[in-house]
Amino acid sequence: MPAELPASGVTEYPETVQDPVVIQPSPVTEDQVSPPSSQSLGRIESDGAAEPSTTPDLPTPTQPALPVIEPGAAQAVENLASPQDRVLASQALGLIEYDWQNSLKGWELRFLGSRTGYRGMTYPDDRRIEVYLRAGDTPTSLAHVVAHELGHAVDLTFFDDGDRRAWMSARKVGSGVPWFVGPGGADFSSGCGDFAESFAWWQVGPPDWFGELGSPPTTAQLGVLVGLVVLPGLPR
Repeated sequence: MPAELPASGVTEYPETVQDPVVIQPSPVTEDQVSPPSSQSLGRIESDGAAEPSTTPDLPTPTQPALPVIEPGAAQAVENLASPQDRVLASQALGLIEYDWQNSLKGWELRFLGSRTGYRGMTYPDDRRIEVYLRAGDTPTSLAHVVAHELGHAVDLTFFDDGDRRAWMSARKVGSGVPWFVGPGGADFSSGCGDFAESFAWWQVGPPDWFGELGSPPTTAQLGVLVGLVVLPGLPR
């Protein structure tokens, strides 16, 4: 059965600046942590004289045209004021193959302007994901953020404790490592963060990887992930 959503709270994706690292899990207690009312997860984010030209002046560039995207995706970018930002966000969505609009019915995805300290946030109660653009974002780096947050939405919507144990076992993570983290906790060193990063790896691939429980998932581990994820039209 689907996991019970936290009664209230926000899944946060704070920004830290450092190079990606791989940290092996350390011993922890064996108490499994229940979904907290507010959980935090981290997001690593990474400024002679020339001859006169005889070339005629070029025409003034026109605003970039938006790629053709689905209605739900168009709604996701509508709050961005800059046409360039809307193009960037649309290109990032174009890199996501997971059919989130049909799989995650009732969830809303929104791109917004920069928010200090965060790249993305997931609101379980409202079933809303917010992704914050930053200067220097590329379609690939932004798609990784989107896919990470979608991974959290998949977890919160479909997973039960058995699914979470299956993922932790496939990743060879000790049973004492918590799945959910409390306020201020490190998302990338938790089960839910490892799954979300692995989901992003599945969807976007290298170079970005910020998980702290191990290296990126192997082909076999990605097979487990696909088996756990609900895909439209396919029995689970």
